[in-house]
Formats: sequence, structure tokens, C-alpha cells
Amino acid sequence: MTARLRPELADLPAYTPGRTVLGAIKLASNETVHGPLPSVRDAIAASAETINRYPDNGYVKLRDALARHVGGGFTPEHIAVGCGSVSLCQQLIQITSSVGDEVIFGWRSFEVYPLQVRVAGATPVMVPLRDHVFDLDA
Repeated sequence: MTARLRPELADLPAYTPGRTVLGAIKLASNETVHGPLPSVRDAIAASAETINRYPDNGYVKLRDALARHVGGGFTPEHIAVGCGSVSLCQQLIQITSSVGDEVIFGWRSFEVYPLQVRVAGATPVMVPLRDHVFDLDA
């Protein structure tokens, strides 16, 4: 069986991650040459007892803790949690954009922005940076 893509996505280029260089640390991928912190290893080991259960998909405890940490009037309802910046950007574009909309962003920027905008059916509008900063008047 062949998967059927929406016709407007047929020419969408695949995301190409940065190349791996032997001995280099991929900061853009949030990688480290060091293993997980001992506290992270401990948290993973402790979670093994409940790995057979779905996690809290509302991230209630995490959002509460983040709101308290940030302070300044932020409440848990002001905080979105996801499994990375790509996921969070995709969610934001999906809930705010649709066919016929334009999404404006500075370019050169996060490589996934134009792809996600097109998947939502909107049109990406890439505004060149001026002296490496956003040109809000453009």
C-alpha cells in the first residue's frame, strides 16, 4: 500500500540535519560527550517502577513547578510543554495557522519553520535579518 500525501506537500523537502563530524559536539542537537547526569540516571531508574503507565499528558506537576520557578505572575496555563522545540513550534503553528495564512519569521532561522508552515497549509514569509538581528520594520 502506498501512502497518499496531500498534493501540496509532494514537493516538500525532507529535513536534513547537520552533518556529524568525528570528535565534534553537536550543540544544535543538544548532545554532549558526557553521559547523563547522575541525578538524571537516578530519575530514570526510579521511573522504571511505573514505566507501564502513561505519563501525565497534561504535565500538571511540571507546569506547576515551572510556573512557581519563573514567578512574575505566570501560571501553569501560560506554559506549554513538549518533547523539544520542533514539537512545540509545530503545535503553535498548527493551532494558529491555516490555508491562506502567512507566517512571517526572520531568516536565516530555524530550518524547520518553513516546512512546518507549509504542512499547516500556510505560506512562509521569510524576512531577511539585518546585521544579524530581526528587522521589525521590514
